[in-house]
Amino acid sequence: MKKAIIASLTLLFVQAAAFAQTPVVTNPDTDTKIEKKGGRKENKKDRKEEGGKKKGSAGDRAAQYSQELKSKLGLSDDQYQKVLAVNTECINRKDATKGNKDKSAKDEIKAYRQAEFQKIFTPQQLTTYQSLHKKGHDGDDHRKGDREDRGDKKGKGKGRGEGKPKEGDSKENK
Repeated sequence: MKKAIIASLTLLFVQAAAFAQTPVVTNPDTDTKIEKKGGRKENKKDRKEEGGKKKGSAGDRAAQYSQELKSKLGLSDDQYQKVLAVNTECINRKDATKGNKDKSAKDEIKAYRQAEFQKIFTPQQLTTYQSLHKKGHDGDDHRKGDREDRGDKKGKGKGRGEGKPKEGDSKENK
């Protein structure tokens, strides 16, 4: 009797562990995800196989950025078409250099874009573009190099303090 109880309890625990997580099954006919349990349709592994964060095609991204510039700078239709062509070219060149750690290629692309924009934009549009570019696309001041308005903070994270006092240095002398 004791063996039967132990065997049934063991079977109960093994069964509970086996059915604890139900996987997402892919339908081979339609190659779509079928939701099994818990509402999850894909996991991190699936996203890594697809290339991580999804981005649109180069043309889509160029059109989105060009449309943003058109609305913020008041570009004409002719200017918009030229900016779209430049952005598409630059994004295609950037995509070709992905994974390449050489920063000079990216700098060349940036210089090319700036030179072309100087030819396309009016002087007022160019100054507006430069002020937007300093802040970032969405107008937020989030660039890494911006260190103004940080008050008395000396660095990025831990160890922002004054450091170890040197000989003859005391808090009264500061």
